[in-house]
Amino acid sequence: MLRKFEVLAPAKNSDYGIQAVKCGADAVYIACDKFGLRNRCSNSVENIKKLIDFAHRYWVKVYVTLNSTIYTEKDFKYIKETINELYKIGADAIIISDMGILTLDLPPIPLFASVNTKCLTADKINFLAKVGIKRVILPRELSLKEIQYIGKNTNIPLEAFIHGTMCVAYSGNCYFKYAQMIKNTLAKKELLNYQYFSSNNGACVTNCTNYYNLLDADGKYIVKNDTLLHIPYLNLLDKLEPLFKAGVTSFKIEGRQRELSYLKNIVALANRKANEVLKKNKNYGKRLSSGTSVVEFEPNLNKVFNRGFTEYFFNGRKPENVNSKSKYGTYIGTVKSQKDNVLSIKTKSKLAVGDRFLCVKENTRNEIVNIINIEGNKYFIDRKDVKIKDCKLYRIVNAKAITEIENAFTYRYISTKLTITEQNKTTYKLSVTDEDNITTFITCKKDLKSKISKEPLLKIFNNDKEYEFQIVAVKIPKHININEEDLSKTKEQLYLKLRATREKFRPKEKGKIKDNHAPFPRKDITSLDNVVNARAVKFYKQHGVKNIEYSVEHNTDIKDKKIWNGRYCIRYEQGYCSKKNRKDTPKMPWYLEDKFGNKYKLQFDCSKCEMSILG
Repeated sequence: MLRKFEVLAPAKNSDYGIQAVKCGADAVYIACDKFGLRNRCSNSVENIKKLIDFAHRYWVKVYVTLNSTIYTEKDFKYIKETINELYKIGADAIIISDMGILTLDLPPIPLFASVNTKCLTADKINFLAKVGIKRVILPRELSLKEIQYIGKNTNIPLEAFIHGTMCVAYSGNCYFKYAQMIKNTLAKKELLNYQYFSSNNGACVTNCTNYYNLLDADGKYIVKNDTLLHIPYLNLLDKLEPLFKAGVTSFKIEGRQRELSYLKNIVALANRKANEVLKKNKNYGKRLSSGTSVVEFEPNLNKVFNRGFTEYFFNGRKPENVNSKSKYGTYIGTVKSQKDNVLSIKTKSKLAVGDRFLCVKENTRNEIVNIINIEGNKYFIDRKDVKIKDCKLYRIVNAKAITEIENAFTYRYISTKLTITEQNKTTYKLSVTDEDNITTFITCKKDLKSKISKEPLLKIFNNDKEYEFQIVAVKIPKHININEEDLSKTKEQLYLKLRATREKFRPKEKGKIKDNHAPFPRKDITSLDNVVNARAVKFYKQHGVKNIEYSVEHNTDIKDKKIWNGRYCIRYEQGYCSKKNRKDTPKMPWYLEDKFGNKYKLQFDCSKCEMSILG
């Protein structure tokens, strides 16, 4: 049996989701108005329904994220009511991370385990399958070998990220924002619902992009004022084939908060890559959805903002840090001269207002500038405080390309075959069969005064790019006695009937929570498992867990608690890996120091190749 191949796109709102469908997505994920891990991307049920109604025409699925941690019974009541509403409007699945949801009485809608559930092992994935989870979203940190092992030792659909920004910690294991809220709350002696201001509730403030000092145990600087936790964008668009062979069937693009140009560009590119893989070998599988996507622009990674690309751990660990001297973007020339904020640039490229550049010069920190005006050969930038004469310029935002993508026309059509046969002396039968072998028909009266041949008929049926059906083959008599006006009306009736018939046969999946005592793979739950409510405690105890430690975000005392945990390792990045032994290691423990003078102790677990930051 052929496996279904899914390109999964992010949607900030229904309009963005519709564009993702047009650009070739097989599925779209979108947040509801609460508990969706992206506070700036909330959507009403009505807004989501608009996307669902459009997407389902092409058998594109819509998944709704409710993957924040949940604190109160009031929150659970909202979750239950919302899932019931989403089920009624046709949502195809709910993405969750809090296991307390599995104690609710829910309709038969599939539940997917969020990347925040940190499914690093086949044992945990198999457990989730036993309790009713229909799909698992794999952590970005897994190597191809690890995914291959999971694929061979599990029997549940697997989803993996293939492009976008990354949490440098394991997703769900960064509590920096929460730690800051606790400090501010206690300092001001105010009582706040600080839990709702955490990264696990959509309030990430990207502490990973900040500048830090790295200090040894004696307070000596190892690194001064650099972006020690900043990493490039994930890019596995050329790795779809090995991922598919390893067992992944859903290929996820990150970016619910990104701009429209990013969405259209990356989805169109992923759609193209997916088609190339499946064309290469017809035994691999087939696309989950229907239709052919047409985009009137050339997708290219460098047309939208990025900070360089990485395969991360796909083929094993390698240095990843985007530091203050990293080069990324497209090289376009050098700065010949500078006077205040006016530059003369040596370049063969055509520059535009809105372009953004990384300014690179040996032995100096990189700077970023934007063009705000152009007068002849004079380029006005938005900063006077930088000295960038002789700097090499790398364009990281191409304003012209972004405008081109945003304004480009996109559409998607389902291929159909039209057959017209003479039913009797007074009527014709018009039958249409689509690419999914869905067939419907309608009859129309003959008009003995008017004759139409094949070419005019095709013009009438294919005269609207926005229409979701296009005729690619016809079988009709040489001439048929139908006038153009009647034929146009018949077309509308025929395709409305086809749309309704397609909805009737649209593949749908049911879900069911399994109330059992399947043993959880571990007897202990740590603060990194994000248990914050009584329902989650009940769930884990039912499955044999003996010791449960509440999440960091459940406590105000976070001293020496892990407020960050992941595979990314500063010790490795700086050349002091204990396994490689590349340099004499500065005295442990090490500390990160932020711009406010706050120090965070680093902890290295070399047996697991993991690093933690302590509160």
